[in-house]
Amino acid sequence: MDGKRRLGLCCLGEAMILDQVEKTIEKYRMLSRGDRVIVGVSGGMDSVALLSVLDKLRCVYRISLVVAHLNHRLRGEESRRDETFVRELALKLDLPCEIQSVAVREVKRKRMTLQEAARETRFLFFRSLVQKHGAHKIALGQTADDQAETIVMRFIRGAGLVGLKGIPPVRDELIIHPLIEVRREQIEVYLAEERLAHVEDSSNRKDVYLRNRIRRHLIPILEEYNPNLKTRLGRMGHVLLLEEEYMRAKAEEAWSRVAQRNGEAVTLDLAQFRNLHPALQFRLLRQGVGSVSGTRAKRLGVTHILNLTDLAVRGKPNARIHLPGGITARRIYDRLEIGKGERPSSPVFDYVAACPGITPFQGLGKRLIIEFVDQWDVNEVSPHRVFLDSRQLQPSLQVRNYRHGDRFRPLGMTGSKKIKDCFIDWKVPMEERARVPLLLSGDAIVWVVGYRISHDARVTAKTERVIRMEVQDL
Repeated sequence: MDGKRRLGLCCLGEAMILDQVEKTIEKYRMLSRGDRVIVGVSGGMDSVALLSVLDKLRCVYRISLVVAHLNHRLRGEESRRDETFVRELALKLDLPCEIQSVAVREVKRKRMTLQEAARETRFLFFRSLVQKHGAHKIALGQTADDQAETIVMRFIRGAGLVGLKGIPPVRDELIIHPLIEVRREQIEVYLAEERLAHVEDSSNRKDVYLRNRIRRHLIPILEEYNPNLKTRLGRMGHVLLLEEEYMRAKAEEAWSRVAQRNGEAVTLDLAQFRNLHPALQFRLLRQGVGSVSGTRAKRLGVTHILNLTDLAVRGKPNARIHLPGGITARRIYDRLEIGKGERPSSPVFDYVAACPGITPFQGLGKRLIIEFVDQWDVNEVSPHRVFLDSRQLQPSLQVRNYRHGDRFRPLGMTGSKKIKDCFIDWKVPMEERARVPLLLSGDAIVWVVGYRISHDARVTAKTERVIRMEVQDL
């Protein structure tokens, strides 16, 4: 509807807010013709204004509305009052109404605040209604004032670009905020002109919540320096939203080249990672933790990601750090592995190997096959299949873990070397070293399984009898 025409048909406040909401809907493509919309209505002034405005725009967009209210049962009689108010409001507008009552305190999980539990429960309820009604969108009543408060709150907490963009007008192509560019003063004028009642949430006046302290105390002080603060913050959020969308696309492109999913863990190729711009490095690390943690790392902050960046770029070849939500990041030479918790401890093993014969290593999930052969082909040699001179081996062979001080003479070397130093040279991850089998003849290590044989046990032109050894998975 044309703005001038509307001014002739309705009050000034109504025309202004309807025009603004239409512009917001068009700018962010919030609605399509024929959409069914779940409207979250708490009964407060913002949600009442949202429902009223969308009701007036039903014919413009040919949308249908479903009123949704969740009673969190946190404020006793006041919560019941809100539920009754919303039910009667939906009845007055002749709209379908879905109301659910949940004792949030009883469903709150460990390490979750009451506000987080209420928000999660509310969104689960809304999403269930999307399925039930075949809805296309969930409309919520956040305003320009909420946007400003969110940006200030996240600034105080040290958020990066993602946080400072504030509340996205559209999230996941499902959740929309039609009032996100409407000021609370406009809503107050609109409700007064329309003579629309609403209910007040008494918790909004309690300074125990950070958002309330920002709204009631900090923002009024900041507005003394910039009376147009909320508008400026809203515009800043919009610009940062555009930049965030661009950076997200670049990060996804880099992720496809650098990251690899391994079960419940994510591994980053640090050789490629180091060539990325630091801004992309930061995003990939945050995405890596998020893809592993799900909702477990909500308290992950900028400092954690900076520490993770330091580990990836400048950390020692075998080092680790622990992050919120039970997440551990391990630097393994040119790889960074991000996973949940600690790996299980390596098994301690010590076997007597049958020579010839088959020896199962149950704790490792492998078996050792030893046999005598008349001839051998160098092309058959691999990290897990070797040929040794039987004269250099004692009848009794042992397979065990690495022990501090172990030494051996790798093939091609003139002197012995510590196994620990060999592991470093071969870039064997720290947590895997205790699982590497060592084959001993007497006190001498003749094969570091999967890596190198001893120079002293090699096959030469003088070898009369060859022993073939192979390690296989069980």
